[in-house]
Amino acid sequence: MGTTVEKLNYLIETKNAIKTALINKGADVNEGTPFRDYASVVDSISASNLPEEALNLTGTCSYRFAYDMWNWFIETFGKSIKTQNLIGMDYAFYYSDELEKIPFELNCDEYTSNYNYMFYSCSSLKELPQINGVKIQTMEHMFEYCRRLRTIPDDFESWFADWSPMERGRSNMSYMFRDCYSLRSFPVSFLKHCGEKTYSSNTYFNYGFLRCYALDELSDLPIPYTETFTYGNFAKSFDSCHRVKNITFAKENGLIYKKNWRSMHLELTTNVGYADLPDRILNYNSGITADKEVVDDATYQALKNDPDWFTCKKEYSRYNKISAINTINTLPDTSEYLASAGGQNTIYFVGAAGSATDGGAINTMTEEEVAVAAAKGWTVTFA
Repeated sequence: MGTTVEKLNYLIETKNAIKTALINKGADVNEGTPFRDYASVVDSISASNLPEEALNLTGTCSYRFAYDMWNWFIETFGKSIKTQNLIGMDYAFYYSDELEKIPFELNCDEYTSNYNYMFYSCSSLKELPQINGVKIQTMEHMFEYCRRLRTIPDDFESWFADWSPMERGRSNMSYMFRDCYSLRSFPVSFLKHCGEKTYSSNTYFNYGFLRCYALDELSDLPIPYTETFTYGNFAKSFDSCHRVKNITFAKENGLIYKKNWRSMHLELTTNVGYADLPDRILNYNSGITADKEVVDDATYQALKNDPDWFTCKKEYSRYNKISAINTINTLPDTSEYLASAGGQNTIYFVGAAGSATDGGAINTMTEEEVAVAAAKGWTVTFA
């Protein structure tokens, strides 16, 4: 069921089956009623009045719930819906931007492995449904534009029994959480699968966390398996992560990774302090409120230990000198490769960021602290 025509035919058949079931139960369904507007005729129809097959979903899910077409059905009968042997989970809820919750489990066929764009632009979704899968190979753009999703469940990794197909896929972290305005945290354990054995292109981190305004921190980020990257890998990776207080990379058995990287430009100049649109922190689903804003020394002292504090002023940036040192200390070692191949890697900081915090301004790092980056082939630049 891969072609557009086949998918459209499936939607028409599904629509007609439900329409017939409603008519058989006495609902007044007009011939011209749009699929997404059936909610107007099911108010008096309870789940117990529907035939069992109408509530047991199976088969392909590629585009099945897309464009808000099933919202009325999910919202009305969601707790009674059962699923089994679902296949083709790519684009399953694509652009269902009015859907706030999916109150039933998604039980996938053992051969299902494609989850690309599954929740793409589900901008009202506040929590994920339980996914019971076996194999997973690709999950690119899976959560992109989920603007009200606050967290990824801690046990997300256990939802899939077999992550080994990732090793043969193209999966990486590019666009993974782009525009997830409310995202506060996620288990890094599942991200490591996205690049642990990938042979993907040099876009592993690109746009990965762009405009994640509310993120608390990014710690132990996995390093892609691919040995040689010869051009930019961090395009807008952390742009507008205005609350992030720490960005560190994973180590290999406790040791710094050695990588053949060249022409990397790690930009950390738009993630500190000055949120250009603070309403995106406050007015979605981050759980952060306006009274947690640091605006001066008094509010900094009062709120600096509060997990929800934020600021629009770079001098109070949560990402400060201590944060920069932590990032530098975990950067992959690229010195050996650059010595033979030439070129350089660069990390950019806002020098004055954090000047009024206990951590201090980034540009007050000592020569020794900066030298750690240089020894690994990284040039430190202050904006």
